[in-house]
Amino acid sequence: MNDCLCVANDMIFTTRIRSMVDSVGAACAMANSMNQLATALSAGSYDLVLVDLCCETLDPFQAIKEIKQQNPTSMVLAYFPHVQQDLPDRARLAGVDKAVPRSSFFDELARLLGQAV
Repeated sequence: MNDCLCVANDMIFTTRIRSMVDSVGAACAMANSMNQLATALSAGSYDLVLVDLCCETLDPFQAIKEIKQQNPTSMVLAYFPHVQQDLPDRARLAGVDKAVPRSSFFDELARLLGQAV
């Protein structure tokens, strides 16, 4: 697996994400603002992009559009609280490849990382 990009601002989730990605020998860039996202996207392409659909420091749906515009082959996996069922549909409209509830996000991430190594 090449690099991963995480678009989120939840420290607990981002710490666990980085640990899981590091464990397979991949790098994990972080972005929690549109400026940081623009910088990360201009620095290269990513095999996997992880997006928190409840990120409070940027518009996650606009972020997904930007990611897909600049990296159309990136797999974009988004996660959301299971009580907010409108978010996955909005994410799909923005271009996300897969949206999963937070409760199953780490299982899905482990599956994707396992396929990549």
